[in-house]
Amino acid sequence: MTLRIFTMFPQKKYYALRGKLEMIFGMVVFPVIAGVLQMFFTEISIICFGLTLGIIQVFTAFLTNRITMDELTQINNRTKLMQYLEGYMERHTEGEETDLHFLMIDLDDFKWINDTYGHVEGDRALIRIAGVLKKTLAGHAGILARYGGDEFCIAGEMLREEAEHLIKNLYENLEKANKQAASPYDIGMSVGCAQFTKEVRTIPDLVNSADEDMYL
Repeated sequence: MTLRIFTMFPQKKYYALRGKLEMIFGMVVFPVIAGVLQMFFTEISIICFGLTLGIIQVFTAFLTNRITMDELTQINNRTKLMQYLEGYMERHTEGEETDLHFLMIDLDDFKWINDTYGHVEGDRALIRIAGVLKKTLAGHAGILARYGGDEFCIAGEMLREEAEHLIKNLYENLEKANKQAASPYDIGMSVGCAQFTKEVRTIPDLVNSADEDMYL
């Protein structure tokens, strides 16, 4: 298990799970190392030190996870998204075009849902769409986050064809979720797509480009 955690850390598709992986890492690695060292240095209580480090690692990762998690939908929040995008852009500063695609997803008529059925039902709508997004993104490299209000984002390295296929799957899965839901309304959404290019180099550029694409 420990070796598997080591191999998962560098993989881009596990970026969004990094907080949970760090907690597992802290629970397993420090106590194991301390246990091995304790066999050679019996005069010192190394195991207690290892357990303490493990607890500190788990607590730190837990707090970080809470800070970057949207409480309602239980997906990444805007802070985590910004960290992902800023880290990506720092690694690609040469002005080259990359395969990073950014999807902006906006719920249709969300204000009407809140006004007609109340804010509790509006929360249920947000949870439902978040579930659809998580299901659709499963197995894909990248990050899913709630941008704010009724807006969600997906960012990750993929070809344009893959991004278009992902958008198609989003609409199909949302249609299925609407049919399965015991709800007096259907959830609709609009999706815009942007790519990290020589012209689109900043986070505001990505957001504006995706917004423009959404309403074409």
